[in-house]
Amino acid sequence: MIDQQNNARPALELVKSAGKQVALNMIPGYPLVGAVKGFGKATAPGAAVIADLAKQLPQRRTGKRVRTWNQALAARPADALPLREIERLNTQAKQIFMVAGFLGLCLNLGNAINHNWTGVFSCGLFTLICVMQMFKFELRVRQMEIGPLNPDCFLISAGEFLRSKGFVKHLLNPRLEWK
Repeated sequence: MIDQQNNARPALELVKSAGKQVALNMIPGYPLVGAVKGFGKATAPGAAVIADLAKQLPQRRTGKRVRTWNQALAARPADALPLREIERLNTQAKQIFMVAGFLGLCLNLGNAINHNWTGVFSCGLFTLICVMQMFKFELRVRQMEIGPLNPDCFLISAGEFLRSKGFVKHLLNPRLEWK
């Protein structure tokens, strides 16, 4: 008889615990509170790792990132690609992203006409990523064009490039060279 009572106790506690959870989940909004608590527990270790990496970041920085054209050329390794080849590769990459962005824009227009809002969102993000890549490659090409003209001045930054006159014209220029 005593064994039956001892075996029944854990089962009774399990039923009480389950009943409590069911009762709490019936309160409007309580499942969201539980989800937020669970999210906090799940992300705490990751947040600690990110904090540790952020503390180590100033130690990793060895030199300043802003350079002049002469400093950038002096820091180049001996086996680096020629500048003309780097410029050609950046131009090609920009052209590829221009075509992909145009196709994404066309798909986005088609999705908007058909009221497919999920497609509009995803194609809009794709087009935005293509525009950001175009910006990156155009900035590199502009730095390679302007750098040799003023070798002792700092290379143009992304903010300066955004504020420059004719920014959109430079960004949308496919740089087609017919030879």
